[in-house]
Amino acid sequence: MARRPHIAVRMGFEERTVLARLADIQPLKLVSEEVKRSSKYRQIAASVGEIGLVEPPVVARSRDDQGKFLLLDGHLRLEVLRDRGLLEIECLVSTEDEAFTYNKRVNRIAIIQEHRMILKAVENGVSEARIGETKDKSAHQPTQAELKAKADWEENRRKWPSLYSRDRQHWRSWDNRPSGRLSLTLTDPLRLQWQDGHVLGRWHDRKSSKLGAHLDEVLVGMLAGAATARHNRIAAEAEKRRREEAHQAYLKEQERRRYEAQVDAFIEGKADELFRLQKILAFRDYIAREPGAPRSPEEDAVLRATNDLISRLQHGLSADTLKNALKSARQIS
Repeated sequence: MARRPHIAVRMGFEERTVLARLADIQPLKLVSEEVKRSSKYRQIAASVGEIGLVEPPVVARSRDDQGKFLLLDGHLRLEVLRDRGLLEIECLVSTEDEAFTYNKRVNRIAIIQEHRMILKAVENGVSEARIGETKDKSAHQPTQAELKAKADWEENRRKWPSLYSRDRQHWRSWDNRPSGRLSLTLTDPLRLQWQDGHVLGRWHDRKSSKLGAHLDEVLVGMLAGAATARHNRIAAEAEKRRREEAHQAYLKEQERRRYEAQVDAFIEGKADELFRLQKILAFRDYIAREPGAPRSPEEDAVLRATNDLISRLQHGLSADTLKNALKSARQIS
């Protein structure tokens, strides 16, 4: 059996991506302000801002100007990056500059890629979407049991009017039943149900369109909600740090006041000791008013005890003792 001839297949892209300056990339068409206001552009802008670039732009090397590139695919992505102030972007480099036919060969973002982008947004802080069923509301028709309960209540009220209220509601006003229409709700996990901004978005089936037709809006809502949730989380963490710093400052102030109170008590105690020393010195001078006069043994004993007390008080009021006492008080506080 003859072998088939080997046919070399030429690669459509270079093996490595390149980091190109936005100024070196020449777009083949301009993005108008009207396009920038479209939901598709807002979706791409939200996606790039939240999870980065999913598909790098495709460029081809310029044949006329070395170092320059022609943009084959990714005009909206490039414009979003330019609006965000980026200077460089990683690109796929095509080996052919098929500017007019390239877009026909580009596989657009698939459903599974949108699903991964949604999961990435959930990881960034948005709670998972709650999918439920809307309810239809109609006026409640009282049952026989409810009518009987009301008649019994009215009979008892006629007998005992002070015990049975006239304004009692005997049955609910509305009946809610499943409608068969789907509803999707996005919420901020950092906010409680009664707080403003808890609901980030809500979509449901309508007569003109189903929920699946709003996936682009849901994706934009999740990406924008991720940024909102992250902002709220950063604000909550900053508020927590502020409260902790305020608490630490409060503790330091309380410690300073306790130390001041200890120092004040110490100084007042030493002042009392000084006043006591002055009184005892005056007492000793009174006892020893006549140095040459003979004293009885009792007087000598009192004088020795007085001098001993004076010595202890003077030692307690010395500079070294005061310094050591203040140092100990600071270490304790």
